[in-house]
Amino acid sequence: MQWGPIETAPKDGSWFLVFDGVCIRMATHSIFGRIITADLHNITKYATHWTPLPDPPTNTEGSTCPHCNGSGYCPECAGTCSVQRGE
Repeated sequence: MQWGPIETAPKDGSWFLVFDGVCIRMATHSIFGRIITADLHNITKYATHWTPLPDPPTNTEGSTCPHCNGSGYCPECAGTCSVQRGE
């Protein structure tokens, strides 16, 4: 995993991992330019480094659900993807 300075983190609304000096959290840039964690905390002044999210896991056969494309949430499966659950 390669970490970069927080100034180089994507500002396109995509999610990434961020280090705030204590914890690694999932975060994104808000429309106001602040770095917001998945639990809605503003950590702009604490964030020091970022790295892209890792690829999601696939099921044991290496395929993903055709409806959710591996995102894990599937409207066809009514919630968590049945392929991701291994059903």
